[in-house]
Amino acid sequence: MNKLACVFLATSALFFASFDAGAHWVDSIKAKAKDGDPSAQFELGRLHAGGGNPVEYDLDKAFSLINKSAEQGFLMAKSWLCVYYANPNKYKDRELSLSWCKIAAREGDNAAQNMIGSLYLFGDNDLGITMNESKAFALYSASALGGNINSQHMVSFMLLEGTGVERDLVSAYAWSLTEAYFSPYASPSIREKVAMMLSDEQIDMAENISKNLIERVSKGLLQPVDWLK
Repeated sequence: MNKLACVFLATSALFFASFDAGAHWVDSIKAKAKDGDPSAQFELGRLHAGGGNPVEYDLDKAFSLINKSAEQGFLMAKSWLCVYYANPNKYKDRELSLSWCKIAAREGDNAAQNMIGSLYLFGDNDLGITMNESKAFALYSASALGGNINSQHMVSFMLLEGTGVERDLVSAYAWSLTEAYFSPYASPSIREKVAMMLSDEQIDMAENISKNLIERVSKGLLQPVDWLK
């Protein structure tokens, strides 16, 4: 047998072994989901939403399973519903999205906090949300500490502009450094703009603040917002 045939057979064996392992894992998830395990319900629902072997695409099953998971209190399921009810699909329902977003945000989900922060920043008459820049900043801040890159950018921007919070260039620079640490491809525009306004001493202060922020964010702790109604 030539070398090419050996490589083909070895590769094929690895593929089918991997497929069998994947199928076995899915069977295990299905069994747990059937027994009412919220984590398994969420994972199986997420697989149905994505589609592909060994689980078929089925948005109906996805929403059914993830709703069951969310109703049992599984935070990742609440966050998923928050996002997907807002997306353009046959289940689109912005009021349901907002309801799940508020629940998830109160419990500390950073994606939900980021979404509601944006609603408060601009206001949304259809959802009955009046523009409130202070609430937007508070939500973005919780989300940023929870690790959301977009919120870290928004906190930096709002501190620079004094939007919803007193202008603070040192903190704005600190958050821009923090964003850059967690997202190397983040735009440097705010960082470069603020750096030109700071003294060397202020930059040193901002770098120290950023180190503390990076340490806090890296712990991955949830940042609940109990005040959100």
